[in-house]
Amino acid sequence: MVDWKLELDNIIEEKRIRSVFQPIVSLRDGDILGFEALSRILGDSVIKNIEMLFEQAVLQERIWELEKLCRTKSLSTLFEARSYKKKLFLNVNPLVMHDAKFRQGFTKEHLDTYHVSPEQVIIEITENCSVKESEAFQATVAHYKQQGYEIALDDVGSCYSGLNLICDIKPHFIKLDRKLVQNVHNDGMKRALIKSLVGLTDSLGMFLIAEGIEAEEELDALIEVGVHYGQGFLLGRPGEVIDTLDHQVLSIIRKCNARKNSGIHMGVEKYYIHNISAFGKTVPFHMMVEEVAVLFDKNPDIQGVTVIDNNNRSMGIVTRDKLSQCLGGRYGFSLHQRKKIGSIMEKRFLMVDRMSSISAVANSAMERENECLYDFVVVTNAGEYGGIVTVKDLLQKTIEIAVTAAKLQNPLTELPGNLLIEEEIEKAIRSEEKYTVVYFDLDNFKAFNDVYGFGKGDLAIKEFAEILKSNISEEDFVGHIGGDDFVAIFKQHNCEYLCSRIIKDYEERVHSYYSPEDRRNGYIETPNRQGELERFPLLSVTAAIADSREKCYSSAQEISELLAVRKKYKKNQKGKVAM
Repeated sequence: MVDWKLELDNIIEEKRIRSVFQPIVSLRDGDILGFEALSRILGDSVIKNIEMLFEQAVLQERIWELEKLCRTKSLSTLFEARSYKKKLFLNVNPLVMHDAKFRQGFTKEHLDTYHVSPEQVIIEITENCSVKESEAFQATVAHYKQQGYEIALDDVGSCYSGLNLICDIKPHFIKLDRKLVQNVHNDGMKRALIKSLVGLTDSLGMFLIAEGIEAEEELDALIEVGVHYGQGFLLGRPGEVIDTLDHQVLSIIRKCNARKNSGIHMGVEKYYIHNISAFGKTVPFHMMVEEVAVLFDKNPDIQGVTVIDNNNRSMGIVTRDKLSQCLGGRYGFSLHQRKKIGSIMEKRFLMVDRMSSISAVANSAMERENECLYDFVVVTNAGEYGGIVTVKDLLQKTIEIAVTAAKLQNPLTELPGNLLIEEEIEKAIRSEEKYTVVYFDLDNFKAFNDVYGFGKGDLAIKEFAEILKSNISEEDFVGHIGGDDFVAIFKQHNCEYLCSRIIKDYEERVHSYYSPEDRRNGYIETPNRQGELERFPLLSVTAAIADSREKCYSSAQEISELLAVRKKYKKNQKGKVAM
């Protein structure tokens, strides 16, 4: 019979815990944001792993002592290793966060002994631990935020309470459960869910971290949907603290991003905030208010400053207008002049990673409360201060990109036009993945347009566009060349069956556009190009296919010429797919 309590007591009393650190990496450029501190049991034990150890600690009511031991080991290991400047993710069980002893272990004075600041520490709360007394828990989290700590919510997606916790504690980081990441490249449902979480975090000024990345294909899929950070064996196994990633891993990240961002796509989501950021003016948090006021007086073009700590991390902002309000009035200046600027700075400010999309930042900026709606946005680089973007510059660039993107779309169907079609074909050729390019042409469209008019002609084209869009997966692409010609790029294997289904679906739907008489006849009569009356069959579709599995193509032009030949060959054969 195993004495679990005795084994647990021995581990704690003998301090048989060692710390290892796993890197958390930017999936945009490969920079290391920080490390998650993980614990391992030293020596032989019937308790086989750290998860079992924590389970026993909860059962034996020794969770506080074990948490303290693990945290102390992590901090002391870092202190012994080097001067640590990156983020440190410390796992915390919600059961101990209310404890006064826990607060003592997270005071600034306590962390100073390890040369670690609160701004470097991310308290990582495990989602699968049930949170009781929600209001008290929210107050506790708010307390740590006020001290300068950031909050991460771990294992999001592992239970149903995840969205509630996100709303309750408003974390800075959301860590995806590894089950959502596993095999994500082969699961469209997972990719769609993760992509929606990327949109959510972007709009709320949070960051998404994908855990458990073990395969390059998983990494590629996560980069494609816009996940901000990653963690897993592929990026780095738990071990000692490192300064940079392995060169081979960096190459993989850069290759995946190059594949995603290749070409000249002008969509808003392809532009990152660092493209329009300026360095801006920073001041240390200990600078006196009076000195900042003088700075504004001598530099009339400066509309605000970012307050930074000793590690070049943003703590808050001070705008010219708000400083004037603070120092105005009868006693404003005398009350505040000798205070540190950190005491009056605005701590609620919008801070985004340099690789955030301009569209996402614009949405977040416009969702702020009225009193801070026009405050500048702070841009970070691997957690450190990286610059600012004014709301004016942000909106100007958003409008500019949106106008450019609109020029590249077909105005009728709002599908990408010729330039983007060519770009996507070239991108498919450069990629290492298999693909199929399909040219769709509506047969007998001119005759239909002549008889039923441009209004119904436009409806018939839009109908086909909608059918195409409803049949593609997230990895596929659909574009509108113009008139009744469309192009699709499919990553699916059974492309011939898919094309046949699209053609059948369209022909069934479009028949409702004809009069009952024309539907009964199965044709319409109208003058041909020579002015002679001719019978034309009802609308149908020809699809010409170029498959990379049959040949390695060298250019979009080569594919275009091949598709034109195949389309012409099958043009008079209703509903045929030309391979």
